[in-house]
Amino acid sequence: MQVVFDADIDGDHETDLVLKKPAGVLVTVHVINAVALKVATTVQLQFQQVAYRKVFQPSELTNSGDIQLTFKMVPVHLGTHQLLTAIVDPDNAVLETDETNNSFDPIMLSIRQTRSLVIHYVKITRISRCLLRLSPCYRPLDETAAATAFTQSKDFIRGTYPVQTIDGAVVGNFEGNAIPLAGMKADVDRAWTIAMQATPTPDRVVVLVPTGYFLYHTLNVAGYSFKNKKAVLVEVSCWSCAAHEVGHTYGLHTPKSWGGPGEEYQTNPPGNCATGYWVDRDVPVTQGLCFMGSVPSTAIQTFTFPRECATGPLAIRHVWIDPVDYKFLFNTLSQ
Repeated sequence: MQVVFDADIDGDHETDLVLKKPAGVLVTVHVINAVALKVATTVQLQFQQVAYRKVFQPSELTNSGDIQLTFKMVPVHLGTHQLLTAIVDPDNAVLETDETNNSFDPIMLSIRQTRSLVIHYVKITRISRCLLRLSPCYRPLDETAAATAFTQSKDFIRGTYPVQTIDGAVVGNFEGNAIPLAGMKADVDRAWTIAMQATPTPDRVVVLVPTGYFLYHTLNVAGYSFKNKKAVLVEVSCWSCAAHEVGHTYGLHTPKSWGGPGEEYQTNPPGNCATGYWVDRDVPVTQGLCFMGSVPSTAIQTFTFPRECATGPLAIRHVWIDPVDYKFLFNTLSQ
């Protein structure tokens, strides 16, 4: 898998992978008579004429004789009906009573091309002037937090979106418009103008805003996007909000104010459960929360937090993407 399990995008009963995006393959081995195994054993994964090998020791087996190995691979050839196979002890180095049960049923994969994205970042460093006498203006941007938010949010989009790469850089900064609420759209337009002067030109723009920016604009949110705008506003403390707001710009769970069905956290509160694997960071995600759901305000500079999901109770959850949303983005970015 590259993001979620069994991503059959077009219903042909083949798992769809993105060309040149790293993938993880989880292989579970069961040793019937584990106490009899005394030597290291090789497991071989075969895909696109490349063999990947890992070795496990008898001491690594569970009490029930199981072990799960994670292989990393990169699909480099387009096409359907591509076989992924795995075999234990490919060199017959382990003496066995049954040599016929060492291989797994092949998995059929389709390798597809999607668009890589260029997402530039622009920073709002401070408010230009304060117009609200009865409400405090937001403080200047924390530059350390902004640098971290750029790296973390960009990595998260690359990890959860069906794309090979996410290119982009911090390409400028400016002082935020002081007009409450209406000034947000002016900030989005200015950020887009700045980013369009950069090379390469962006597909989307993330505007990192200081803590307190949205409260100044009378909104209790951590991110915001506008219909027909390709730049989005994200508070510097929320690492997953960029993926959420950019998702809106590609048609994912568009708000009712846009004429859409509404936010995921409105139609299926507080958001869908999400299971998958962050390949680049080697992080399995079990029953997390989709980033199109509602991330709690306490989730400051983190991807994990206490939260329910639509079919799960309160628990520590990792924010991720659910299979339906992933399929939507896969089809959108394949066009």
